Amino acid sequence: MWDRIVLSDKEASVIEMMKTIDPNITGLAFIGEGSRRNRHPVLRMTGNDPVPLGSLGDGVYRVFQLALNLVNAQDGFL
Repeated sequence: MWDRIVLSDKEASVIEMMKTIDPNITGLAFIGEGSRRNRHPVLRMTGNDPVPLGSLGDGVYRVFQLALNLVNAQDGFL
């Protein structure tokens, strides 16, 4: 789902939703080699090196999934 919104206004909406958890979040990317299954989300945070999304806890990952589903369900059903 991330690939459908990357570099669009919807990406900025997801980042804004993530900031409700931690206002230091400034960006998000998927990194890794090969197929989509081998990519992992990392966050860019103010004053820090990129941080794996999973290292911030399961709750942050769930907020990311909700935000991603919300922007992809725009004008539809969630």
